Order: sequence, then structure tokens, then C-alpha cells
Amino acid sequence: MANTFQEVFIDCKRNIQIPLLQRDYVQGGRESVIVPFLEQLVSAVLNEDCTVNLNYIYGYEEEDGFIPIDGQQRLITLWLLHLYIYSQRSLFFPVDLKFESREFADAFSKKLKEKLSDALKLTGVKLKDYIVDSPWFVTGWLYDATVANMLEALNKIHEIIGGIPASDIYTQNISFDFLNIKEVGLDDDVYVKMNGRGRPLTYFENLKSWMDEQVKTLFGEDDQFTKDWRTKMDNDWSELFWNNRNTKQEHPEEIDDEQLRFFYSMLLLFWKKNDIGFCSNESDETRRKVLKTLLECKELISLYQINKFALFNREVFRFISESLDVLREISIYVNKKLDERITKILGFDSSETTLLYKIALKEATYEKTIPLLYALVKTPKAYRGENLFRWFRLWRNLILNSTINSENIVNVCRTIDIIATKVGDTSDLYKVFSEFKYEKGAGFSEEQLLEETAKARKLYENEAWEDSLIEAENNKYLKGKVWVLFQNDNSTNLELFVQRLSLLNCIIENQDEYYLPKILISYYDRETPETAIELKKSENNWKILLTVKGKGLFSCYRKIQSNMINPEIKNQWIKDLATTQLLNNSRDNAKIIERYGENNVVLWGTPGRKRTTFGNEVWGNVVIGNYRTLLLEAGLELVNKNNVVPNTNFITGFDVNFKYDNHYFQWWGSPNKIELDVYLMYKNEDEELDYVQKTNTTIQKGNDEDKYFCFRVDSQMTTTVFIEKLKGLIASAQNG
Repeated sequence: MANTFQEVFIDCKRNIQIPLLQRDYVQGGRESVIVPFLEQLVSAVLNEDCTVNLNYIYGYEEEDGFIPIDGQQRLITLWLLHLYIYSQRSLFFPVDLKFESREFADAFSKKLKEKLSDALKLTGVKLKDYIVDSPWFVTGWLYDATVANMLEALNKIHEIIGGIPASDIYTQNISFDFLNIKEVGLDDDVYVKMNGRGRPLTYFENLKSWMDEQVKTLFGEDDQFTKDWRTKMDNDWSELFWNNRNTKQEHPEEIDDEQLRFFYSMLLLFWKKNDIGFCSNESDETRRKVLKTLLECKELISLYQINKFALFNREVFRFISESLDVLREISIYVNKKLDERITKILGFDSSETTLLYKIALKEATYEKTIPLLYALVKTPKAYRGENLFRWFRLWRNLILNSTINSENIVNVCRTIDIIATKVGDTSDLYKVFSEFKYEKGAGFSEEQLLEETAKARKLYENEAWEDSLIEAENNKYLKGKVWVLFQNDNSTNLELFVQRLSLLNCIIENQDEYYLPKILISYYDRETPETAIELKKSENNWKILLTVKGKGLFSCYRKIQSNMINPEIKNQWIKDLATTQLLNNSRDNAKIIERYGENNVVLWGTPGRKRTTFGNEVWGNVVIGNYRTLLLEAGLELVNKNNVVPNTNFITGFDVNFKYDNHYFQWWGSPNKIELDVYLMYKNEDEELDYVQKTNTTIQKGNDEDKYFCFRVDSQMTTTVFIEKLKGLIASAQNG
């Protein structure tokens, strides 16, 4: 049920008590946040027909007032707005705003409530300046972030509605969903169960309070770690999250979701690395569920469970503290210096959020963001400045070209640890990695580790490689895996590498959108494919063609010496694909080349009937390289015009029906026990084509010629012979 500030606080004379562990009031100090927010509120209070709902304000009642858990920032802004309106009317305002732990903010709020009415009677003076210059204002208050931001918010309120008559202000148009958990008998699990606008209500403020108490218990109240933890949580680290929040979300003034995502990721990383002691008294199923919850962050782990499972200990807090310190130190370089040449192949969305938000605060995946985050928090001191991109580039390449999951993430982290330790404060990353020896269980792809080792050796010997390597790694089809450009493997020099990269770019830029697979397949030297080859156009698929040695066309690229299709193609099926428009006019969702039978090659993905192959529903097929198309064009009439691939001379389908001399035929009929190729057909009573059977069947030949009028086609058959064979079937049938 929606409530107003008037109903909940003013009419009930209910004070507001900001508890010990809540963060500073920051909403008023961020112009990009407070101005749109106030304009939203003002549009409601100045328009009788306009309303705005501010979602849940959630907390519990104590003797000194209402203590907010979620909605503190909005509540302070609402208190300032209503105090201003009451003071403007010279009315008594019955609601006190108290701060349990911020002495300056508490004293300022008390004085502001007493003195604001007088301040509003003056004109021609900036409200903030008048208040600061007043005798009752203590100069030291300005050093308190909450006081400073309250002044800014109040000043904005004054600028927007200062000259508007009180009778024209409708505060009842601003509402929120008020929840007093003691009245309704709920606890902190309500965050999991309730949702104001389709979003889970954050419980981070409760978790933060709990963590602060745990730190005090584990380290001691007077320990320096405890003091630093509290100070940094309310200042340095809070600022880090604030600066990297999603400013485009519905409530950009809220950062609890971002903080919770990060802390869950840190817990996940720590316990994946240090599984001894993790939920030690729980079942395997419970441990899996906890890790799944930490990864997905869709459901929340109650404080009771966090305590029961002992998810936080001294080592966890130290790990989180050290990680946050590193992120704060490198955040400007992550967001400003890791420009497009390092980040564009990561595949993140193009939203106007920081790179750090996308890696650490948005979502967690074993495949990409979790290992990227770990690589960042383990950045050696020597690489926490302008050269951060060198450290990040290495792990980007390894992560994008390895299969990382819940099982091997621990090995991935340990490999990062090994390199980070060896690099330390001063060592050269390229030197360290050039000496890296692959061992089974490194977590990353062996092939990519060996490639990165070779590249590090090149860079250590000559940093002139750097720009060319980065350009190649950013190719949308290579994505960090560029060994195909090392024409002579480790002995490849920079000049040859640049030439091979230039050749690849030239091929990709060809106006024929399928020129890349065409030129690659034109150098394929096998009679038929040994494994299925996908030629459909997608960045990931064409990456496979260029980078996967066993499955793609990796070796073909190394045979290419120019940007021209191989003029010495010998296999007809390769010529069909490389020199025609067949690929261009096939269906995009398939385009799979595979061997069919002994010597035939089929292209799946052309117009025609649907078939399941390689787990995908694809349409149609073309048997290529066996002269069927050429023979079927010899003055014949296709029964179904859809058998022709658009804009080509290729005929699709295994069962192709055609006419010659007013007789029906089918190529590759379906009932055959021992398959031949061309069959004489007739139209039955249902006007459907059926096979013409011989009156006298035999078993002499042991194939379909014993029962049907049919013949075999071989690759040496000419058009003339093919037509004579058709005539022969007609004559044989007429003669009985």
C-alpha cells in the first residue's frame, strides 16, 4: 500500500533515526543524481494530476524513531523537502532527523529544523551561503560529507521551488511503500521475498552492519584492521562503488546491488580457492547451492545462513580488503586507459557504464567476468599504472580462449597467483611469462598458454611487436588467438607477421561477405571432409575456421599467398563452394559441409526440407561436386521449382523429381535397399509420384535394378549418355 511522508511521519510525529552503520548521505552531493530526482519529485508536487512512487522504504521502529534499512537516501531527501515546505509556510515541523553515529550531521539537522524558517524569509542570498554564514552554523560541519550533501540538496530544492506559492504544492502526490518489519512480523528474509518493482529488495545494509560486527569480533575493536575496515567501507570503497554504478538504472542513487554483487563474487572466489572449511558441516548439495547462489546473486543468503555456514573469517575479510584496495588504486586505469584496443573483443554490451562495473558489479560468470575480476585484484604493483593494459591483455587472451567452468576456476586462479607472485613489485611480465612452463592442471587452454608464452618471448626480445600483436588480437575473428599468423611458428619475424595480418584483413574486407570461407576452402586438399565444417557467418564460427587446428581451416590459411581464390582447385565440390554464389544464397542458420556416403559431399542449409544434423534443425541440402546438377540441367524440367537454390544453378534435395519427354523421374529415391541414382516414376491415384515397378522381378543383380527401372550415375557420365539412359528406362518400361 502506498503511503505519503505526511501520513507516515508528520501526522504520526514519527522521528527518523539513521543507525550507526549506515553510509553517509551522498544523494545530495551528486548533481547528476539529485537534480533529476528532485525534478521528478517537483513535477509531482506542482501538478495535482501527477504522482510518483519511490518504491519501498523499509526498516523498523525503535523508541527514538524509525530506523531505515533500505531507502535511507530517499528518506533524507524527503525530510529536507518537507522541512523546506513547512518552513516556507512558517509551520511547526514535528519530525526530527537524528544520526546515531554522526555527531555533526545530528547537530546540524537539529539546528536546521529550528532556523530554516528564518533563512527563507531573506531574498537575494543563496540559501546555502546564508546558512553557512549564520552564527549558529559551526564551520567544522562542512567537513562532514552528510552535512555538505544535505546543504547541496537543500540549495537545489530552494532553486527549484523557492518562488512557488505554498498553496500550489501537493506533497501528497509523492508516495512510497512503507514497511515496518516489527509491525508485520518480518525479519531480514523479507528482502528475498518482497519486490516493489520486479527487483529484489537489497539487504546489503544489514549485511554491511553484520560484517562490521564480525570484523570487530574477529580482529578486536582497537585493531588497526577494524578501524581501517569501517573507515574504508564508509568512504574509499563506497566511493569506488558509487563511481562505478549504473547511472542509467531506475534508481541511480542506490549502489547496494553493486556492492552485494561484488561481495558475493569475492566469497565465491575465496571459497573456490580454499574449499577446506567451506560449509564443513553441510552436505555436498548445500555447498553446491551456496556457490550457485553466490554466482547468480538472484536469491540471497540470509544473515542466519551466512553465520551458520561461516562464510566470513579473518582470511576472507583480508582478501576482500586487499582486493578493494587494489581495485580502488587501478580503477581509473581500468576505466580510462584500457581503451577499445584492449577491451572491444570482450563482448560486453555497449551501455554507458564503466568497464569495472561490467567486470565486477553487474553479473558473474565462470567463463569471463569471475576470472577477469580475479586477474584485476591480483594485479602486481609494477602494473597498477599506465602499463596495466599489458597485464590485462595477457589474461584477456587466455580467458577468451579457454573453457573455464566451476571445476577448473580454482586452477585458473592459482595460475594467476603464480604469475602475479613471480612478477611481484618490479619484475618484467614478458620475461616472467616467456619462461612459463606449462603443466597439466593450469586451468587455461594448453594451446593458448603456449601461444602466450611465445608472444611474451617475442615482446621481451623486442617491444616493437606490441602494436601489431594487439591489432591482430583485436581482429573480431581471432579474438586474442593469433597463432595462424605465425607462418613459420616461433621463427616468424615481425615483418612476416605483419604481412600475414595485412593479408587476412584484405580478405575480410572483400565485398563478397563469404570470401573468407571461400578462399580458405579453396586451399582444402582432401577428397572429402574428415569432419563436419561449419561455414556459416558468425564471429565465433569463423574464429574456429582460423584458429582451431584440428577442426577449422587453420592449415589452409598458411597455404594462402595472395588474396585470390586458389586457381588450381582440383576437387569439383571445392570449386562449387569457392567459385559460385552457393554459400551466399544458402540459409544462414546452417551451412555445414559434411561427407555423405563414400565420395559425396553435402552442403546443409539450402532451401528445402528440414533435417536434424549435428543437433541443429537445418533446411535442405545440396550434393556438390558429383555432376548431378550439370546432368539435371540437360534439357530437363524440374517438377518442384523450389529445388533450385535462388540465384544459382544448384539443385537442392536428395529426392529431386524431374520430367523428360513427358515422363517422371526421381534422383535418389527413398525405398531402396541397395541405392541407385535415377528412377522412373509415375503419378498414382492420389496424384503423387511413385516408383514404376517391373512386372517380372529378379534377384540377379542384387540391387534395385531387379525391381525398379533405374540406373547408376558416375562422375564420368556425360550429358549425352545421361539422356540416353533416361530414354532407355522409358523404352524398357514400355516393353514391359
